[in-house]
Amino acid sequence: MSRWVLYTKVGCSLCGDAEVLLRPLAELHGAVLEVADVRTAPSALAQATVPILAIDGRLVQQGRIDREALSRFLGEQAGGETPKGLSPAEG
Repeated sequence: MSRWVLYTKVGCSLCGDAEVLLRPLAELHGAVLEVADVRTAPSALAQATVPILAIDGRLVQQGRIDREALSRFLGEQAGGETPKGLSPAEG
């Protein structure tokens, strides 16, 4: 099972938006989305802009989460197929 971590901070409106977007996508991929305070992030992510999405310890996106780019990334990880429900037109 893949580990998705969304690093956030208090008062970040983009962070709340990201969680709403990511929770069903993580479930679709059989992953659990964990939400953590950015102060607990690995030092390699210290200079990144919240929200920060890390999948299996790898920085995937930061700042405003781009559903289309995330769909491409996840499709590449799945061998080139974008799972149903991730089409940018459906977002």
